[in-house]
Amino acid sequence: MRIISSLAALIFLMTLISSCDKENEIDISYNSYQDYSVRMFYETDEHGTFSLLNDTSDLNTVFTQKSVDDNSNLINSDDFTNKIGIAITKDLPTCSCPDMSIETINLKNNKLIINYNLPEYNSDNLHLCDVVCRPYLLIMIKKENFTSIDFYENGILVKSIDK
Repeated sequence: MRIISSLAALIFLMTLISSCDKENEIDISYNSYQDYSVRMFYETDEHGTFSLLNDTSDLNTVFTQKSVDDNSNLINSDDFTNKIGIAITKDLPTCSCPDMSIETINLKNNKLIINYNLPEYNSDNLHLCDVVCRPYLLIMIKKENFTSIDFYENGILVKSIDK
């Protein structure tokens, strides 16, 4: 009987600690931008490049606009007044380029945690491809008080960078 009550108390404490840990986590809202392409000469690879974009100069180092029309969702220089850009770029050995997507962005203990998804893809004979596969994520968030960023791809920590 004592073992059961001790076990129940332990489970209760672990649940309480876990819920307190979640309370310190803040969901961060973001804007995502799809009307860009990764510059051809920008250095990236299959493991990815993770960048903080503080102004339009940083943005233009990594990206070029696909096209400009009335429906384009583009970043303006004024957006950097109270926001910061975050870019994830990859260079994948495949002809059928998968789209990366954000799952969650949280702030916890001054650390920004970005969870994103990269669907599985098959490596192809690249000489048969019409274009190079360079998937990316480009987001803008409000300038938050964070010291570092952890990037999780499909639930696995792949990179940590300092602000």
